[in-house]
Amino acid sequence: MHEVLPYLAGIGCSLCSGTATVLEQVAARRQKDIRSLHPSNFVKIFLQGPYAIGIILDLVGWGLFLFAARTLPLFLDLSFLAAGLMVTAVVAQAHYKIKINASEKRAIGLVMIGIILLGVVAEPSGPRSVSHHFVTIIEVFPVVLALTGASYLRAPHTRMTTLALAGCSGLAFGATGIISRIIHIPHLDLHTVLQPLVAALLSYGALGMIFLTAALQKDSINRVTSTLYSSELALPSLLGILFLGDSARHGLWPLVAVGFLCVIIGTVTIAQGSGELPLQRD
Repeated sequence: MHEVLPYLAGIGCSLCSGTATVLEQVAARRQKDIRSLHPSNFVKIFLQGPYAIGIILDLVGWGLFLFAARTLPLFLDLSFLAAGLMVTAVVAQAHYKIKINASEKRAIGLVMIGIILLGVVAEPSGPRSVSHHFVTIIEVFPVVLALTGASYLRAPHTRMTTLALAGCSGLAFGATGIISRIIHIPHLDLHTVLQPLVAALLSYGALGMIFLTAALQKDSINRVTSTLYSSELALPSLLGILFLGDSARHGLWPLVAVGFLCVIIGTVTIAQGSGELPLQRD
């Protein structure tokens, strides 16, 4: 049973994160555009019911994602997260009474095929020791990401800046999966809580949510989340293979490539086929 739990956690992550994104955009678009990292910008949004529920679902989904990442290769675990776009498309279209067209149905099927392929060939592993230099880069990178994202928050509103924010959010969430594989928590005490990797984990999570919320205010939900999941999936998955020992059963890397492409192509197709959600502001 313990071998099945990570896969169930991945499915739960998809359901939670995909549903949360719809709720968060409904709330985010009622507020003025976020232009800085000042906490007051997010307190106002958080006080709205849909956003608060979305955050709770995101936290549950994030916990399930981190649990699955302790065992599953990142290319599979992050694909479960990318499947959240499929859930987002279905929930958003149900909420706004928009019919799912044939192209989107095929794309959803493609994502499902990709995840099944990755699930079959992925070789479960576990936490792994890596070089000190790699850990240091992971610990320091939140500062770089915060400065980069903040510059896009202040930049003129264009599609490029919006997608850049979504990309920064994806890198932040992807980095949390890497940390879940390399962090060592023998027991919960003050020393463990204060270690730099824990601070980096929380920083990545907060930055990912801030940049995602800002992006959702400015562009269509599926275009934003497709950029989010593409950046979240590509680089962290590669790092998992290069540094964390992620591998395929019996060396079936061609099937990994096929499954990976199915997920990417499916998510991009869903994004391109989706219309703009109604823009509301108080």
